[in-house]
Amino acid sequence: MRWAEDRNLTYRLRQAGALIYTDHAWHVYHESEATLRQHFRRRIGYGRGAFEQMAREQPAIDRTEWPDDSAFAVSLGRRIGAEMRRLPFYRRRARTEKKWWPGYAAMAALTPLAMDWGYLQARQKHNRRKTGLGKMGHSCLVSNGRSGTTVLGDLLSQNPGLAWEQEIFTHAELRGTAPVTYDLLSQRLERCTNRGFGFAIHPTHIAGLGLSMENFIDRATGDGIANYILLVRRNSLRRHLSMRAARLTGRFHEFRGDLQNPTPVKQIHLEVAGKAGRDLLHYFDRLETDYAALRGLLTPHRFIELSYETDIEPDPTIGLRKVAAFLDLPDFDPVVRYQRLNPHPLSDIVTNYDEVAELIGPSKHDWMLDR
Repeated sequence: MRWAEDRNLTYRLRQAGALIYTDHAWHVYHESEATLRQHFRRRIGYGRGAFEQMAREQPAIDRTEWPDDSAFAVSLGRRIGAEMRRLPFYRRRARTEKKWWPGYAAMAALTPLAMDWGYLQARQKHNRRKTGLGKMGHSCLVSNGRSGTTVLGDLLSQNPGLAWEQEIFTHAELRGTAPVTYDLLSQRLERCTNRGFGFAIHPTHIAGLGLSMENFIDRATGDGIANYILLVRRNSLRRHLSMRAARLTGRFHEFRGDLQNPTPVKQIHLEVAGKAGRDLLHYFDRLETDYAALRGLLTPHRFIELSYETDIEPDPTIGLRKVAAFLDLPDFDPVVRYQRLNPHPLSDIVTNYDEVAELIGPSKHDWMLDR
């Protein structure tokens, strides 16, 4: 079988203590029947444990290899045939060591077969697990910038059952290799047939395509996007501040543990009065209206709404668990690789904090000043 020739698997099997030598098998042969049953159960457990370790450390193993019972039986039959061809070797080895060769050969062959049985069972169970992401079950994350899209998308990209592409239209524009049109998404969906596909978008990306959000959602649904995730950041003041800081510093993301070049506290002046007499309060109200419109567009479809303040900011895995349950994704051990860029109090960042507080304080958005 292909996996038996894989060096990575052999290395992991050795790590798991799953390679049993014939001398040990010979000693076990002289034990009682109960001991033999316990021995083989342990070998089967080693096989399962070896595969589970591989699945954790090497997500690429998620490829389909034994899709049904017949292929499962054929694979095991080939392994049994390989052990049968080794009988002459076991016989010579037993005679050299002056042991009864039928018992020696039986234990030497059955020991790795028990391990293989456990491995094959675990592999088959892994392939048959529910994912909730069939051919017409792809996913789309909708959010405005600086709302936790990157950290959530990075966690989702670590799941072996989901092919995740972060902000598909923005990255294509940065690469500049092809025109950025809706057809780019259609091509990616056509290529992704073995597992679910997911991507993130911002409403500004869709406007750049010359489409309205309503038209985009209709086309995407027709192409197989069956799951929508709406990520909302209610504190628009913090979002606006984060966007300003990112544009001024040129640093939009920061990895955890980046101690060599940490982001300093950036002093930022916020324009209280914008263009055409529109102030920050008008900006906040417009965002709330946009979010309400998005909810209305997504309500006829299967969607889940997340809040940055409750699902991402305290611990990004909170939002990840909700999305994983919503999409019925396979279990995995994600690693949070990004951290906040502006965790400091607003009074330490905004140079005209008093002016901003004077404007927002009497309004319904006054709670934003406390964060």
